[in-house]
Amino acid sequence: MSIGEKLKKIRREKGLTQKEMAADIVSVSYYAKVERGENNISADMLLALLEQHHIDIVYFFQDSTTVNTQVNMNDLMIDQLTEAYYQNDKNKLATLTNEVYRDKNQYSRRTYLYTKLIETSGNDDLSTLTSEERQEIKDKIFSQQTWTNKNLELFCSSMRLYNFWNLSFIVNSILVKEALESNHDSDRNKVLCAILVNFIHVALENEEYDLAKNAIYKINRFPNQSELFLYKAIAKYYEAYIAKDKDSTQMYLYVLRNTGYKFCDHVLLKLK
Repeated sequence: MSIGEKLKKIRREKGLTQKEMAADIVSVSYYAKVERGENNISADMLLALLEQHHIDIVYFFQDSTTVNTQVNMNDLMIDQLTEAYYQNDKNKLATLTNEVYRDKNQYSRRTYLYTKLIETSGNDDLSTLTSEERQEIKDKIFSQQTWTNKNLELFCSSMRLYNFWNLSFIVNSILVKEALESNHDSDRNKVLCAILVNFIHVALENEEYDLAKNAIYKINRFPNQSELFLYKAIAKYYEAYIAKDKDSTQMYLYVLRNTGYKFCDHVLLKLK
């Protein structure tokens, strides 16, 4: 059963019209084509539909025989874990991690490792990762010939597993390769900016201010897109942090907090 067929089946079971099912998340005409198999649906849109109508993602995918390359159960779980982490929603994070651990056969090894990384990042305690798991994460990241968005996301979450100078080398290698390519989509730009933001944080912890400034410079060179607002605002925050401009850091924190990024209170370095 395809994604569209499963959506149609559940919609009919719930007695909803296509307009009610679309719920202003997607247009009715677009949604109708998804049901007919004429349009693909992104992970974000599908996740929003499932959450809107209280549909369990394990149930949704358990009898699907057609795998949509754009979206699958593992991608949806990773999206939910990432969102819970950045919103500092510890209750949701605990629920999701328990689900992955409970239903290991339902999820890929990559999702399991990503879950452990998110969990340890939330607790700021990498010691819960075994040495074998740490090595497996590194192996999985570099086992592919190209940097896909998904293994870049895994690397972004695992950056604290590397010593600083190895990390600096890897980040530089990624950016050199990316500079040789063009026409990155917004998802690619987001994960590259996320890597740079994490690197700035680690560089400042190691008092490597020039490397942090270089990463800030690279973020500022990305296009001014709404999807990149968070990363560009954090870059501005850290510019003020390096300049020891406490008033400006407070201003940027205020902006981030009031545009929905309250998690920044918990994760950004603070001036004393």
